Parts: sequence; C-alpha cells; structure tokens
Amino acid sequence: MRKEWILTEEEKLNKKRRIEENRRLRSAHTNESLLLKDNFNETINSTEKYDLDLQNVVLNRNYIYSSRSTSFRGNIDFIENVVTAFHDGFKLNPTSYGWSYPLAKKITALYQILNTKNTTALRLISFYKRLSEFDALNEIDKVNLVKSNLHFIFFFHSSLGYDPINDIYHEGIPSNDTPLYGSDIREAHGHDIYVRCTLIMRSLHSIVEMDRRIMQLTLVILLFSKGLSHFINCQEPSLNNYQQVLHAQNIYVEQLWIFLEQHYGSIQTIRTFTTLINKCMLIQALFRDIHQDINEKIDICQVPPIMRTLMHLS
Repeated sequence: MRKEWILTEEEKLNKKRRIEENRRLRSAHTNESLLLKDNFNETINSTEKYDLDLQNVVLNRNYIYSSRSTSFRGNIDFIENVVTAFHDGFKLNPTSYGWSYPLAKKITALYQILNTKNTTALRLISFYKRLSEFDALNEIDKVNLVKSNLHFIFFFHSSLGYDPINDIYHEGIPSNDTPLYGSDIREAHGHDIYVRCTLIMRSLHSIVEMDRRIMQLTLVILLFSKGLSHFINCQEPSLNNYQQVLHAQNIYVEQLWIFLEQHYGSIQTIRTFTTLINKCMLIQALFRDIHQDINEKIDICQVPPIMRTLMHLS
C-alpha cells in the first residue's frame, strides 16, 4: 500500500498546503526574474537612445587613463589632484572630432560658438575621466551626468579664460585655440542675451581672480548635480546610484568649503558660495533662452553630434 494512502486527514491537508506554497514561491520567483529582465532591457534601451558619439567619448578608455589615487595627505593634495586632472584633460587636442559644418558654407558666429564648445566638451570629459569619483560610477550614470550638466558647466568654465577688459573668451590651454569674442555672442544671440551673459561672466571671473582652483572645484561639484536642466523642456534621466553621486558631490563641496575658510575666512566663504548659487539660477534662465534661440536659428543636422546631444537640440 502506498504511503499517501495511509496519511491522516490532517497530514493530507498539510501536504496540500506545502505543495501550494511551493507552487506560489516558484511563481513569485519566476515573476521577479521576468521583472528584473524587463528592467535590464529597459535600461539598455534607454542607454541606446543616447547619442553614440557622446557614449563613446565618456566611456572610451583608449586615450584616457583615470587617476585612481584616493589617498590624499590633506585638503591641498586633494585640490592639487583636481588641478592636475584639469590641466591634463585640457591638453587634449581632439582632432578626430572635427567640425562637421560644410566649409563651403559661411560659418556664422552661432556655428563658431557651437564648434568651440564641441572642443571644450571633449576636454571637460577628458578632465572628469581623470577623477576617481567619476571613474567609480557605473557607465549609465556617467553618461547621464555628462548629458544633463555639461551645457550648464560651459558657462562656469568660460569664466576661467574670460578677459573682461577685452571681452574675449579663451576656451582652452593651447595657445593656438581660436578665442571667442563678446561680439560673437551678440551676433549669435542678440544684445539682451549678450548683456546677461557678460554680467554673469564678470561676476564669476571675480571668483577666478581670487583663485582659479575655486572654479575648477566648482566644475566638479556641478557635474555631480541633479536638476540643472529643469528650466528647459527635456526630461532629465534618472540615476542608477543617486547616493553614490551625492556622496561624491559632498566630498568636493566639503573640500571647497575647507579651502575657502583656510585661505579667505568664513565671511568670504559664505559670499563665494552665495555668488555661485545665485549665478546657477541666473544661468538656468539664460540657457533656457539660448536653447530656444538656437533651436529657432540653426539646422541641427549641421551641428556636431555631441553638441546636438549636450545642448538638447531637437
């Protein structure tokens, strides 16, 4: 006689419950696996929507070797590491990413600005890839941060090479780089945007005159920011590991605060942070108008792919 034939009614009920529970657990595990697979595929699909040129530059390790040293003797060592990464990043001569606008056509001031910023973007990315905190991020978050914030960072970077006396912007370290002039901005975007941009730039340049390292640290703080693009009509992609990004940003904010307090005192530290925050808000409004102006004036097919992505042109 088979064993189950002599089970008591209670034992039969218990066995039935165990069978149903095992069936339920298997079903839940299957659903969870399918959900994880769907989420993974969704992540891959969203990544594929990014401009491939931007992905290749951000994730390519062939010509960039990140600085992985995270052991610093103190605040000065930390800051000098950023300065070294900045200078090394801006030695990049991106000849392989040439200007796509046909030479047979007249290169207007607006196209010249976009051309110059294309080179600046590649150098900024080269700079960021040398920082261990950026290098530690997952690939999707790296691309998301660059795509969401680099257009905003352009303004702060420009203050490093701005000559307020002659109204000239020197974008890079190489002396053979073609500078931009304030008149280029006026011709490209009109008098109102030119005046607003110049006022912001003069204020930021006053911080650069205190110490260039303040602005170089600010460039990193802004990269690890969230929500800078909310003034323009684009959906900022979510981050896979927001806590890691926030932690990285807090490191640089703390180091900048310590540096300012040690060299300039508490009052000047507060004033400097206040100025930077105020200019963030002004630049958000300014970029909204510049973004609209660019969309109305240019053929985006003639814009370098990386700039098309960074400027959210459609």
